[in-house]
Amino acid sequence: SILIFYSGPVVLSQVRLQTKAEISDFKSTSDYKDVMTFIDQLKKTSKLIRVETIAQSAEGRSIPLLIIGKPLPKSPVQIANDSRIVVYIQANIHAGEVEGKEACLMFARDLVSEKDPELLKNVILLICPNFNPDGNEKISPRSRPYQNGPVNGVGVRHNGQFLDLNRDGMKAESPEVRGVITRIFNTWDPAVFMDCH
Repeated sequence: SILIFYSGPVVLSQVRLQTKAEISDFKSTSDYKDVMTFIDQLKKTSKLIRVETIAQSAEGRSIPLLIIGKPLPKSPVQIANDSRIVVYIQANIHAGEVEGKEACLMFARDLVSEKDPELLKNVILLICPNFNPDGNEKISPRSRPYQNGPVNGVGVRHNGQFLDLNRDGMKAESPEVRGVITRIFNTWDPAVFMDCH
């Protein structure tokens, strides 16, 4: 066996950032810490991305919002006379449906990795990859056992209050839904909303 040690600097842009799903050959899904670490590393690679918080979940976890644009708007007020449309993508409202969470992270990475992203000429993109972080932290192989993967399991449908966030749009009893109403719909007024169950 030969061990090689390298103590020089590693340039992050030369190392392809990967999600937990990619690293595990899609056998595992990202937990809350994985998502937040990925977002933090992604933010360091591009000036096209800013991260804000939609709300604190019922169990106190920050719900991240990635704002991606070229140029990157400093606030929603700044886009009043902007010709670009705002698109909001949300994933993991049911934490057993994990594909959207992983896809959103990969999409954000691929988009900001492009030299001159064509999409960003006409769009300001808002992405919430983990709308239900409390449900996501309940990852277990016993959750949705009839589902074919991931092998380490998935999260649960409900949030920390045992509410189905997809059924809370009218009552807005959860901090997650109240946050998306106030911080996304009433603030950014997206022209397009895509929910990746």
